[in-house]
Amino acid sequence: MRINNRWISPLGVALFVTAALTACSGNPVDETSAVSKSTVSAKVAVSKATTLLGTSPVKKTVVVAVSDTSKPITRAESQPKKQSISTLAKPKEVEARLKHTQAKYRDKNLINQKSGKIAATRIQLENTSKVANTRSRQLIATRAPQPNMAIRKVVFNSSAKRPVISRITPSTSFGYALSNAAIERTKQRVRYDGKYVKIAYPWGDVPKSIGVCTDVVIRAYRKLGIDLQQEVHKDISQDFYAYPNLVKWGLRRPDPNIDHRRVYNLQAFFKRHKAELPRSKNPRDYKAGDLVTWMVGPSFPHIGVVVNKPSRADSKRLMIAHNIGSGPQIEDILFRFPITGHYRYTKQHLNIRPALLFAKTPPPAYVLQRQRNKGLSHAELLQAGKILLGSVQARAVSNRNYLLTKNSQRVKPKEKIMLAHFDASVFGNTIINHDALQALLK
Repeated sequence: MRINNRWISPLGVALFVTAALTACSGNPVDETSAVSKSTVSAKVAVSKATTLLGTSPVKKTVVVAVSDTSKPITRAESQPKKQSISTLAKPKEVEARLKHTQAKYRDKNLINQKSGKIAATRIQLENTSKVANTRSRQLIATRAPQPNMAIRKVVFNSSAKRPVISRITPSTSFGYALSNAAIERTKQRVRYDGKYVKIAYPWGDVPKSIGVCTDVVIRAYRKLGIDLQQEVHKDISQDFYAYPNLVKWGLRRPDPNIDHRRVYNLQAFFKRHKAELPRSKNPRDYKAGDLVTWMVGPSFPHIGVVVNKPSRADSKRLMIAHNIGSGPQIEDILFRFPITGHYRYTKQHLNIRPALLFAKTPPPAYVLQRQRNKGLSHAELLQAGKILLGSVQARAVSNRNYLLTKNSQRVKPKEKIMLAHFDASVFGNTIINHDALQALLK
């Protein structure tokens, strides 16, 4: 571009040169360069001024001479400057990173401090427990032994063993063991026969080829070491009238041959030993090893064992091992008949004493009446006492035949008392031989 020379004055040239020198002096120059800042800025300013003034039609290039004694800037020397420039360019990002780094190291320090406190607390607790154990040992060692008291040495160095609680598994629980024993009974050939058979006591059993529904239960329990024959006989001997023997079969004394083979007796036995469970229509309430009783007909009770085999119709309902006429077998009859009892009798029930839980059952009314009929009236006892004392001869007694007749056959019943009710005021201190009285009246 050509500039008119008339507009240029020496003052303008001086101002322009000053501005150029000021602009050029702002560029950074490395300190290692051999050329001084003033020389370079002056030459550049002159070249620009001549170009603008147009004094030389040819463009001139300014070559900055660098002395050979200067060394080039290495990468290691230029790196700090680059970092400073980038820091000046992005101050907010650098501050954020710096704060994040400081917070990170601060969190690590807090975590280390907390872990150190926890470790110190553990050490303190361990030391406290050691001191307490030492004090307890010292107290036990200094304690004076009491007279007539056995002293047993205790080893404190051995560590205490934790109690091992055995879990209930199908292979160890009593219910599953009884279920397996009942399933084993279904593999035997047994003919249904409930006739009366004299057997041994205890651990007596009818012939293996015969049996009823109760024999399935009895033989399954004997497989596990429980003899229901002996257990039922001991309880029925202590409280005979608590069992329905008189009402159902007219028995007057315990019979170990047949008592345990009757469903009604087993129901009374399980109830007296606190083995009775609620009856329900929920199949989940009946577990393996439970006993269930039904009323098949108007007067035909039945009993069976719940086994660990689910029904095909309902997987929640377990099947029953029983003998209802075709021998021992497994069938799905849990809710087929009306349920009359649900029991769970285990080895723990062997320690129960029903005599401590229940009052003794009194005899029925007709038993008491029969006992009264065997007695004598008060007048008859007086007459018999006179005969024994010799004050009256037996041949002179007119009503001897009347005394020999049974009270139930007499026209006018009289008030009856037992032989133990002799009136001491009548006989005084005379000892009456009851056996002789009975022999006289016979």
